[in-house]
Amino acid sequence: MTGLGTQIAITGPAVVVITPEATVCTEDNSDSDDGGGGGGGGGGGGGGGSPPSSLPSSSSAELEEPVLNPTGVSVDSHGNKWAQGSGVMGTSPYDGSSEEISTVEQGWLVRGEHYETVYFLPGDGTRRPFWDATTYFTWADSWSSVVWVTDATLQSLTIADPMLPKPGVVLVKVSSAPNVNAVELGSVTGEYDLRWVTSETVASTMYGSAWADYVIDVDPTIFTHYAAGDDLTSAESADMSVMKTRNEILLLVNPDADGDGLSAQDEQSVYGTDPLDADTDDDGYSDGVEVSTGHDPLH
Repeated sequence: MTGLGTQIAITGPAVVVITPEATVCTEDNSDSDDGGGGGGGGGGGGGGGSPPSSLPSSSSAELEEPVLNPTGVSVDSHGNKWAQGSGVMGTSPYDGSSEEISTVEQGWLVRGEHYETVYFLPGDGTRRPFWDATTYFTWADSWSSVVWVTDATLQSLTIADPMLPKPGVVLVKVSSAPNVNAVELGSVTGEYDLRWVTSETVASTMYGSAWADYVIDVDPTIFTHYAAGDDLTSAESADMSVMKTRNEILLLVNPDADGDGLSAQDEQSVYGTDPLDADTDDDGYSDGVEVSTGHDPLH
C-alpha cells in the first residue's frame, strides 16, 4: 500500500514503514492537544451528514477493534511501552532531527514521544486520532494499552478521520439538543449510524431505569461523521455487558475525580468510599485525609 509518498509494507499484522519519501500530513492539527485529536466540521443536530469517519476499511461491517495488549514492545523505566525500531530513518516533526521510525502493528493504539494525542492504526498507512479522552475510554480501559513511537513514525503515517465513541458502548447527545441517540455499526455499509431513541419508555426498556447514566455529551461537530439510522420507536435488544456509564468513563479519564488523594480503584475496592465524593461521610474531612491519619472515612 502507498500513502502520500510513504511506502508501507504489511506482513501479517505488522506495518513497517519502508521508505519515508515525503513529509506527510503537514497539516497535522492534533499533535498539540492533550488526548484526543480530530477535527470534524459542520454543526450539530441529528444523525445526518456526510458518510461517517469511522467506516471500516471494507464493507464487511465488522468493527475494527484495537489491540489492547500489544506484544513485541519494550518497557521503559516509567512503565511506558515502546515499539521496536525498523532500521529506517525519518525526520522528527518536533525538532527536525533524524530518528529511527518505529515498527508498528495493525490495531495498535499509539502516541509520539513529544505529542500526547493517541491514534488508532487501522493498518493502511494512516493514523486516526481519538476525538478526546472520553472517546478513547469507550474503546479501552487503560492508558497502558498505548504504545509509544518516535515522532518520525507519526510523520510517516497519514492522518485520517477521527475515532468516534465506540458503537454500543454509550448513548450520545449534544448539550444543546434533547435527543439521545444510540450508536450502531451499520450491518450492510459498515457506517456508524445514529439512531434516535424516541421515548423514555424505549430507553428504559432497552437500557434499564438508569438509562440516562449511559448518556455522554459530544461535540456538535462530531455528528457530521455519522450516518442517519432508523429511529428507535420500539425497544430492541442491547448488549448491556459492553456498555459503560458516564461516571465509569469519568473515573477512567481521571482516576481521582473527586480530588481527595485516593484513586477511584482504592476507594471502591479497599475503602468503600464514593470515588465522586471527596468527603463520603460529610464530616468535614476528606476521605484521603481520614485514611492517611488512620480514621475511618465512612464514619
